[in-house]
Amino acid sequence: MLRLRPRRIVTPNSDQRSAIEAFWRQLASLESVPQFAILGILSGAVTGLVILAFRASAEFPRSLAGCWAHLAHRFDVTTAVTKAQRYTWNSLKGGRRLGMGQHMPNRMFWHDA
Repeated sequence: MLRLRPRRIVTPNSDQRSAIEAFWRQLASLESVPQFAILGILSGAVTGLVILAFRASAEFPRSLAGCWAHLAHRFDVTTAVTKAQRYTWNSLKGGRRLGMGQHMPNRMFWHDA
């Protein structure tokens, strides 16, 4: 049986409560609107940068995977890039669109022949 220990509830005293209410009134005034607008713009920009950084970190290694695989087989850089591009174009050409969604590449296009 799960037993919860009793907790002590802390409530602000009258001085703290009046300070909190003054802070709430200050936040609710029209003088704080520009600060909230700047805060919203900055938080949106930071969030966008985090999203872009995450997407770049997820897509960059995957976009070079074919090239790295060909380089591992001791092809020179030009041949590795050419083979990786050919693989990418053929997988996109053999891909299909599922429903109303995005066009999905067929990465196993050489098995469909």
